[in-house]
Amino acid sequence: MAEILDVSIAGLGVETSGTLRIGEFVRVRLALGLGTDGTQVDPDAFVARVEPGREPGQSIVGLSFYDLSPGTLALLLDQVANRLEA
Repeated sequence: MAEILDVSIAGLGVETSGTLRIGEFVRVRLALGLGTDGTQVDPDAFVARVEPGREPGQSIVGLSFYDLSPGTLALLLDQVANRLEA
């Protein structure tokens, strides 16, 4: 489990207590939207950076999406656009 710090169409930043290494491949589960109207996507990503977190035992991790399907890319674009409008 991780706390999302930022999200873009290229990837996301998370804070986690999990151990991840740069170059490692992961599958991300993102719930987009609010409440029952939300959509879930599971993009593949790789760990681009790892830094110490705000608390001991935590890490801030930069994940870069790769090989996004057109549908997932469209959902991410919509999510990012909606956040910019708010």
